[in-house]
Amino acid sequence: MSSDWCCRRATVPCRWCDGRRQTCSVCYNRAASATLGTALQTLRVSTVLEERYGTMPHQLVEILTPLLGQQPMPYSVSALFRLLPFLVVAVLIVLGLVWAQRSVLRRTAGFQQVAARLGFFYVEPGEGLLVEDLAGFQLVAQGKDGRISNMLQGKSPLADVSVFDYSYVTGAGKRAQTHRQSVICFQSKASSWPAFALRPAGPFHRFTEGVGYRQLDRTVIPLLPESHVLCGDDEAAVLALFGVMQWKAITSQARVSLEARGGRFLYYRQRQRIKPDQLEQFLSEGLEMFAMFEKSADGNLGPH
Repeated sequence: MSSDWCCRRATVPCRWCDGRRQTCSVCYNRAASATLGTALQTLRVSTVLEERYGTMPHQLVEILTPLLGQQPMPYSVSALFRLLPFLVVAVLIVLGLVWAQRSVLRRTAGFQQVAARLGFFYVEPGEGLLVEDLAGFQLVAQGKDGRISNMLQGKSPLADVSVFDYSYVTGAGKRAQTHRQSVICFQSKASSWPAFALRPAGPFHRFTEGVGYRQLDRTVIPLLPESHVLCGDDEAAVLALFGVMQWKAITSQARVSLEARGGRFLYYRQRQRIKPDQLEQFLSEGLEMFAMFEKSADGNLGPH
């Protein structure tokens, strides 16, 4: 090769010596050195990536690698788009959990404010009335994983009063559903009732009949609303509790559920939680209903 074409004499060194098919010794040596340097740099970076990011998902490695000069940026953008659906799902899950937790805290704070206003006291979870104390009631016979939360306790002239949220789960796996309702439990100081349960009629009301309960014959209870079913263990004793005044109050509250057993009386609306700012009204309605059945606990009230 003629030395006239050596890149030592060229104004601008070129790899192919001014377009020729052969490379002069200077350009060849320079090209070989650059290739070797690039290979060594790639080896060093690959070793660092393996040490630092060996346990990372490959999508993250693809995004981080261009920052170290090993891949073009368009490839990392492509990797980011492949990872985007997972990031969106993760963000939505986190936001959902945060919202749910804040909702729980707001509801608890609302119950505590109502308790202070009514002279009740807030009971921490696991204290006060327990699910086991309500064994035998239809409320806790439904579903599984029954839990009591946000309990307020106080007293009235006729009974000790507990107001709380009760939740239970039906189904399993992807079909599992959590049902919640607000409940008032009255512990009477004087009365004892035969076991009964009055609740809105539904496609599964026969399935949830508790042990010792049977659905009472509607033909002997002409005032029983079509919207409700009545179950009990002693028909005569149960019917003696219901008079015209009771049926009128029940008819005016379409979704009300009532249960009694021994000295306890439950008032709630199935699968309906009461907002904290409506709790006082709910408690007033429950007290009014309880007072009616407290009066009827000693004898027959006439027509049923």
